[in-house]
Amino acid sequence: MDLAARLMRALTDPDFMLEDKDRHPDLSQVSDEELGSLLVTAYRVDASATHAMTMVRFAVEDAAGERQPRYTPDACRRMFEALVEKCEERGWVDLTLGLGALERCTGPLPDVSEPARTLVGFWLEKDTVRQPYALLAVAGLAGDGTLRAAVERLSRDVGPIVADEIAVSAGLAPAERALLSEIDRDHRFVSPLAHAWRRSAENPAYVTFARRALEAAADRTDAIRAGEIPYRADKAFTDREITSLGQALRVALLRDEPWLPELFERLLPGVALAPTAAKTLPSQALLYEVVRAAQDFPTPELVTAIRTMRRTVRHAGVPK
Repeated sequence: MDLAARLMRALTDPDFMLEDKDRHPDLSQVSDEELGSLLVTAYRVDASATHAMTMVRFAVEDAAGERQPRYTPDACRRMFEALVEKCEERGWVDLTLGLGALERCTGPLPDVSEPARTLVGFWLEKDTVRQPYALLAVAGLAGDGTLRAAVERLSRDVGPIVADEIAVSAGLAPAERALLSEIDRDHRFVSPLAHAWRRSAENPAYVTFARRALEAAADRTDAIRAGEIPYRADKAFTDREITSLGQALRVALLRDEPWLPELFERLLPGVALAPTAAKTLPSQALLYEVVRAAQDFPTPELVTAIRTMRRTVRHAGVPK
């Protein structure tokens, strides 16, 4: 029995006795495809597992974090089935695990429409939908009806900028939707890896949306300043719009789009200065998101605009 077979047995048979050499296995001896199959099985190991099973699970997960596993069609199918099981147990799973398995599938893509439909059903029942881009990608695997249901749910009560983004994302090819899922953030204070932004910045449809979204944001703050929209402190944008705008800005910054400097001249004062003498801001949250985007992908123009805004903002806590 080779190492991969012994580790698979250890993950599935609680009575299997690990050899001493397998307690700290050298997983460089395992192929990327074998590692993918082991990872799917390890994902199903839960808190009730034996010590040996848990040890192997951690070893496999550590190896997968350092390498890029590949998946047979059967392993892809089993990954989606495992996601359904874990979602039933925990109420949430990382959908990108399934999408990543399909992206690195070594053969014909399996039919995962049934588990995909089940996963989307779980998500759409929740008050707050996490991983919206991954959800759209998984919904697309389940068929047009499921995709339409996901679009309707994700576009509800989130503001027109997000509704536009969801429509754009749903219109992408399946592979492009899967790529976009890499910039999914459960929390807007945490940015994904730079490579995910670069891949999104190469997507023409998303780039077009990014400009449209940022210009719509500047138009809204102009309207607040002109009194066309009632001023309410920090209510210029919904929470999801702030996340979407932060992502759109990062894509535009990464591309160093030539229209950005003029946009900064409108948007930053628009979010930082109330149309009255109030010290509150139209959107303190978006202002902070812009600064975080500048930390991720700084440009001289945005740095200058932030420094100018810092001198003019009335809220004493903002510069700190």
